[in-house]
Amino acid sequence: MGVQILCDSRCDLTATERMSSLFQKVPATWTLGERPLTDHKALGAGEILEAVAAGAAIREAYPGARAYREAMGDGEIYIVTASAALCGQYEAASQARRLALGDHPGQPIHVFNTRSFSVGQLLAARRICQLQRSGYSFRQIVERVESEILSTRLFLLAPSPERLLQWGGLTRRQRPRPLYTMNLEGRLVRAGGALTDKGAEKRLAEAVARSDGPGKTCLLAHCGCPERARRVAQLLREQQRFSSILLTEAGAATALLLGPGGLALSF
Repeated sequence: MGVQILCDSRCDLTATERMSSLFQKVPATWTLGERPLTDHKALGAGEILEAVAAGAAIREAYPGARAYREAMGDGEIYIVTASAALCGQYEAASQARRLALGDHPGQPIHVFNTRSFSVGQLLAARRICQLQRSGYSFRQIVERVESEILSTRLFLLAPSPERLLQWGGLTRRQRPRPLYTMNLEGRLVRAGGALTDKGAEKRLAEAVARSDGPGKTCLLAHCGCPERARRVAQLLREQQRFSSILLTEAGAATALLLGPGGLALSF
């Protein structure tokens, strides 16, 4: 029986997942000015960041239940979605699951609300893959990953957080700051702030140091700023808290939310 791990476009895959047939994106589409762009495994931050820098009008369209249903095969299916509190992909995938079970009662299909996005989603997707290859049953995988999602942390550094704040539903009663996190409900909250780039990087490392994470793997996605990602990774290595730190380029959806110079960090 085949296995699928379906992800929405807010999940940032590394080169390893992009090369694997196990992982599949149910893609979003964007219109950059008059040019359509469909997400796929290899699409990075570059084109979106160029459009943002050029001031192009950008329209987004995320898939509905039909797209998720059409992506489903007949084996084990794990669907990893961004926070249900902030976008409709969890509900779309859940509706697709109900349709699939109407056609094939008993098919093992589960939809994960990661209460996160970007590399927070990726941690869940990678864990599913690891457990599946280690011989865990469908039910065991679902139980373990659902439990681990509750302890996953996500931090976001957004130098220009306008789109992120709009997506997160935050008001402008307080001055926007570059550093945010996701709470246990999967909602965006401020995690402090700094007015300079280097200050923001230091505040990010300090916020991570206050979190429970020793021995975990840390995933760090950057929006067209590999040098910044390497500086932050070095600050984290100096803490000696993580078993490994993996850097990757953010996908188009994350780049649009965080903007040039943005980082997403999860463990």
